[in-house]
Amino acid sequence: MSKIGGAGRKKKAGAPEAAAASSKPYSVAATKDDAKWNQVADKSLSQAGFSEKDIEFMKKAIQVLCQSTNPLGKSIDFVSDDIDSMNKEFDYWRKESANCMVQLQDQQKITEDVIQPLQDQLADLEERIKEQQAKVNSVKSQIIRNDITVQNLLFSVISHR
Repeated sequence: MSKIGGAGRKKKAGAPEAAAASSKPYSVAATKDDAKWNQVADKSLSQAGFSEKDIEFMKKAIQVLCQSTNPLGKSIDFVSDDIDSMNKEFDYWRKESANCMVQLQDQQKITEDVIQPLQDQLADLEERIKEQQAKVNSVKSQIIRNDITVQNLLFSVISHR
C-alpha cells in the first residue's frame, strides 16, 4: 500500500524530510507516520460504522483523486506564464497595428500629393472644355442669326420683284 498521509501536500525544497523522502521513497520515518495515521484513521472510521472494505475503497478513491488533481495543479501553475505570454503577444500586435496605421497614413498622404496636381489639371481641362463649348454655342447662335438674316434678305428680294 502506498503512502496516504503525504498525498496532496507539496514538499518544501531544502527540507530534511523532503531530501530523505526523495532519496528513499519509503523511509522508516515516513512508514511510521503513515502507520500511525492509518491506525487513527481506521479506528475513527471503524467507530463511525464503516467496514474495512469501505475504508480501503475510500483510501483508493482519495489516492485517485489526488493523482487526478496533480496535473491540474501543475497546469494552474503555468496559467500566469501563459497570461504573460498572451499579454506580450497582444502588445506586439497592438504595436504592429499602430505601425501599419502610420504607414497607411503616410501612403495616403503620398497618394494625395501625387493626385492633387492631376486633379488640378483635370479641373483646368474641364474649365477649358466649358469655355470651348460656350464658344461653339456662341458661333452656332451667330450662324443661326446669320441664316435668319439671309432668309429675310432673300424673302425681301423675292417679295419686291
